[in-house]
Amino acid sequence: MFFKTFKTRISLLFTLFFILCSLALFLTAYFIILSSLTAEEYGMLKSRLLEFWAMYQTGSQEMIRTQLALEDMYKDERPFMLRIAGPDNGTRFLTYPRDWNSFPFQALENRRPVREGEMSTFRNPDDGRVLVLSSLFLSDGNILQVGISTTERERTLARFRNAFLLILVPLAAVGFLAGLFLTSRFLRPINKLTATMNDIIFTGEVDRRLPEEPRTDELSGLVVLFNRMLGRIEGLISDMRENLDNVAHDLITPLTRLRGAAEAALRSGNTPSLTGALRAGIEESDRILALLRTLLEISRTEAGIVHLTREHIDLAPLLDDLAELFSYAAQEKRIRFEKAIQTPLPAHVDANRIRQAVSNLLDNALKYTPPDRPVLIAARSDGGRIVIDIEDSGRGIPPEDVPRIFERFYRASNKDSDGGFGVGLHLAKAIVEAHHGSLSVRSRPGKGSVFTVTLPQD
Repeated sequence: MFFKTFKTRISLLFTLFFILCSLALFLTAYFIILSSLTAEEYGMLKSRLLEFWAMYQTGSQEMIRTQLALEDMYKDERPFMLRIAGPDNGTRFLTYPRDWNSFPFQALENRRPVREGEMSTFRNPDDGRVLVLSSLFLSDGNILQVGISTTERERTLARFRNAFLLILVPLAAVGFLAGLFLTSRFLRPINKLTATMNDIIFTGEVDRRLPEEPRTDELSGLVVLFNRMLGRIEGLISDMRENLDNVAHDLITPLTRLRGAAEAALRSGNTPSLTGALRAGIEESDRILALLRTLLEISRTEAGIVHLTREHIDLAPLLDDLAELFSYAAQEKRIRFEKAIQTPLPAHVDANRIRQAVSNLLDNALKYTPPDRPVLIAARSDGGRIVIDIEDSGRGIPPEDVPRIFERFYRASNKDSDGGFGVGLHLAKAIVEAHHGSLSVRSRPGKGSVFTVTLPQD
């Protein structure tokens, strides 16, 4: 279970990366040391070769023997092999340390040097030791050959490898522990987020929040987004509960009326009462159906499920028709209906949906405007957009209600009970926003309100 955690996997990856970096560093250092030791060996070999060549040229083979005796070469720190061969590569003089007796030096007679000064290797098949050889051709036709052992180089490299392996294990352990520590610190916000989510799931308390740290990294940003999401969820749940309460309240009233009318008709027992009860039942049923259809339409529009049948039309005739239609209702209430519609107003819209949204706004304007006061519908083109204003002369909207006036089921505090459900403005806003437009309101208490629809122009 320990190795299945994300923290452990990250720590293992960190350790693997650390080991690979250490290995790359080791290989780089190893080849640098190898190159340095090899160059040192070659330099020493060439120095010895030139030294004996000069002796031979001065006093031939006997002088070399004398020099070797004086140097006591067998006690030298870096022993070497000296060989003088004839023109046929047969050995005429050969000297080497006693512990090199296992080398098959007679095999050198079968390996005639090809190029002067060329470096070659000579391996002992018994113990694997290696000599590096270099040769010079003498003026009398003989061949001078010097060899030096690579044992010292191999020992140095072996010590370096062993030291690396001894250091690598504790370094890997330290790297793993450091990875665990750093990963724990990096994942702390995520662990807190997970714990908070589990608490919310088990308790249902969506008002909980994670503490936001004053950092600007990605994990801190995740905490901020998570808190915003919780706030949004909390708001949606609150709205849902409020909407359910409002729906229950709005359904209770017509159902209570329906039940009361039916009970009264049953108690009276006469036909006119029964007919009236049935008529009242149909009216209240229509009100309930209208509420449910409007709620369904709002939900579909907000979710983008409703398909808008857009077409390129001139909105001016549509608004003129609506103005004419609502002017009759205005006359019945003795309200002055005025219009100021600019032509043409080309737009790419769903005509039926726009007609529905504007109708809801006009219906509200007539509903809250007292007799002998004006209602105005105005439309104009402004900077590539179409602006439609519906202005009433009612009592206006209190400032504290303006921010919430477009919420579902919301009714302003100064509105009398008018039989509405509080969903007309919300539906109008949803339709306008589905057309990538906007719906806003300006209101002055006691003076009236102006609802403004803004739509993209064709």
